[in-house]
Amino acid sequence: MQHNRTSHLGLIFILGLLSTLMPLAIDMYLPSMPVIAAQFGVESGRVQMTLSAYMLGFAFGQLFYGPMSDSIGRKPMIGGVLLLWFNWPAIFWATGTAALIGSLLVALLIKETLPKERRQKFHLRTTLGNFASLFHHKRVLSYMLASAFSFAGMFSFLSAGPFVYIELNHVSPQHFGYYYALNIVFLFLTTLLNSYNTTLLNSYNVRW
Repeated sequence: MQHNRTSHLGLIFILGLLSTLMPLAIDMYLPSMPVIAAQFGVESGRVQMTLSAYMLGFAFGQLFYGPMSDSIGRKPMIGGVLLLWFNWPAIFWATGTAALIGSLLVALLIKETLPKERRQKFHLRTTLGNFASLFHHKRVLSYMLASAFSFAGMFSFLSAGPFVYIELNHVSPQHFGYYYALNIVFLFLTTLLNSYNTTLLNSYNVRW
């Protein structure tokens, strides 16, 4: 019983570490964007494109991760402080180290959950066809577009926020995390409000 509890806690820790890699890869280097632009002598827009490039790679990875896992198996504020103590490359070294640790923990401690006899062959054409078929469903497409524009607004803030706070409003990179956290709090509160409004509108529609 104790062994099962320990293994479950280990699995929760590993999955938690893996789930933090994407936010860490983005949020940790946001305060260093103005420094990177100044050091390389480029416009802020060029540095912002690094975030777009990362998200593009992440999006393509999401498209193919599910089908490939069915084929080969399923076992596949800090930034401001690092910028103060070290330099901006340390942020990427820290993110890479976290990803390496996560990969090693998955390889060594997590058992494969999809036996070989249950795996399906990966066909790129079939996978692309399945995704293309989603665009023929108007309701699914409307949900996809609503979610896409919502994330587009959020990542527009993520890419422009460091320059607005640090360069225009002269917020120190070490304090950028506090302002960023404040935005997250309001995002959380508006999400709760939206959930309440959705429930209220649904009940109103039922009555009428």
